[in-house]
Amino acid sequence: MSKTIIAYVFATSLSLFALAGPCSAQANPYQLTLDQFTDCVGPNLYNYDHGTGICQLIPNDTNGGFYILNSTINVTRSSILVAGQNFSTAGLQRGNSSMDAIMSITGDNVTVYFLDFNGSGSGNGYFGEGAGSIPTCSDTCDQYLDLDVASAGTDPENVVVLNCFFEYSPNYSVQAWANIEINSSTFEYVGYSGIFIYGPSAPGAGNVLVEGSSFIDNGGSGIAVVGLTGSQNTIEYNYLINTHYLCFDSSPGGQIYVDPSSSGISVYDNNVNASTPCPNGYGSQGLEMYGTNHTVDSNTFQYQVQQGITIASGNGISVTNNTIENNGQGGLAITGQFPGTGCIANPETYTVSGNTIESNSLYAIQITQAGCSVSVGPTPLTSYNTISGNIINQ
Repeated sequence: MSKTIIAYVFATSLSLFALAGPCSAQANPYQLTLDQFTDCVGPNLYNYDHGTGICQLIPNDTNGGFYILNSTINVTRSSILVAGQNFSTAGLQRGNSSMDAIMSITGDNVTVYFLDFNGSGSGNGYFGEGAGSIPTCSDTCDQYLDLDVASAGTDPENVVVLNCFFEYSPNYSVQAWANIEINSSTFEYVGYSGIFIYGPSAPGAGNVLVEGSSFIDNGGSGIAVVGLTGSQNTIEYNYLINTHYLCFDSSPGGQIYVDPSSSGISVYDNNVNASTPCPNGYGSQGLEMYGTNHTVDSNTFQYQVQQGITIASGNGISVTNNTIENNGQGGLAITGQFPGTGCIANPETYTVSGNTIESNSLYAIQITQAGCSVSVGPTPLTSYNTISGNIINQ
């Protein structure tokens, strides 16, 4: 059974238990106080879900529906629905800066549904303030996560995050070491990355879906994947705007980032929109991609500070049918290990066709060919695109 079907079955079941708001919820024995909810998601504590496999949190009567936490909620049960409310806010808010994560999942086949997370970070003073003053991690760190999905077993259909809302995380909103589907969720005012997914430590890695979600004002990349391999890893139908606006690594970076050890990632039909310059003068690219055998198709990359797409140190990458327009440092860059250096090892393995590349500052397409010379003219890689209105056209 697919993850989407599993989530739908859970959601349909949940609708039977009065997702109508706090008034009806208080009279419903299936909706739980914070203490009951914490016990319900723990190991072998079935007395609160009445055999349904549903642990549903009742909204807090104060603080806008959020409960303030000083310790992590550990989801260790398997095959359960961990739920908030769909017509009112039932959320979890960080109250203690020493917490590693608001929620940690180690069970298999867990769906998190209509649950809100507030990391209570300071918002960096740039785009909104959280309820607290926890500083943003200036580099990768293991603290201050909203949702930590640990190595959650070997089932390739492990964890679903559906219709959730994440805000003010000082670090990553979601860090996953497992197969995961993130669907129809929102990530905003995030200190570092909205989603950071690791491949090497994930049993059976190779079945990740990030779909239909919004990433707004994230200090690091909205979506980042590291070491993810396989043939069923897809990033599609997402909206990203003004992510990677802090440039923690003192260099440009992608609103969507795919690292050199990843392979087989499909990036489809995403809308990657405007970004603001970083405090150090750099800025974002729409897509920063390394690795092998990726597909980038039917996306829009526009109004980036840097390039719409940068592909570096890659092999066997297809870039087709995208709209790349109004970017500040060019449309598409294909180069060596880092932009502007190195050579393309196997340019014949690339496909670049059917793209509309227009109204970009500087070049439409810049290629560092084998032999390390920079080309901005027509090449066999780039002969079948629609190019117009760029400062340097092909």
